[in-house]
Amino acid sequence: MEINSYYFLGQIALVTVISVPIFFYLYSLYVYGHWKRHGIRGPKPTPFIGNIFSLSKPQQVLQLEYQKEYGDIYGFR
Repeated sequence: MEINSYYFLGQIALVTVISVPIFFYLYSLYVYGHWKRHGIRGPKPTPFIGNIFSLSKPQQVLQLEYQKEYGDIYGFR
């Protein structure tokens, strides 16, 4: 009897280990797709971290680059 219960717990653990990262990935796609769903162009964010790496540039330079590339209205997440 104990072997079957360990087998069942192993299956539950496997399903959890696989489904939790998939859930968080899909959730991050939903969250970071906000501007795209509303038809506003902008830089494509990376799942989980967004556009954090582009913040290494000065804000004024970054805004001018985005304005030239995407127009006066753009989304940034």
